[in-house]
Amino acid sequence: MHHSLGEVDEAFQQYSEALNFNYANADALVGRAEIQLTRGQLAAGVSALKQAIEIDPEGIRPSTLRARALLLGLKRAVDQRQ
Repeated sequence: MHHSLGEVDEAFQQYSEALNFNYANADALVGRAEIQLTRGQLAAGVSALKQAIEIDPEGIRPSTLRARALLLGLKRAVDQRQ
């Protein structure tokens, strides 16, 4: 809820707490990764996105579909810069 309201600090904290209870929470991983990416923490964000995809390789959850899309977008951006 915090994330959708633009309360990113609170959202980041909530995602982190959710991951303390369940490190395989793909929704929390992707949400936190999205915040990390916007904060310029690219390595941490990309790592979390990859972890979420490993948890849900079939892409059943909407969050892991977003993770795939984000990684693809990042790859395209890097390829265009090279």
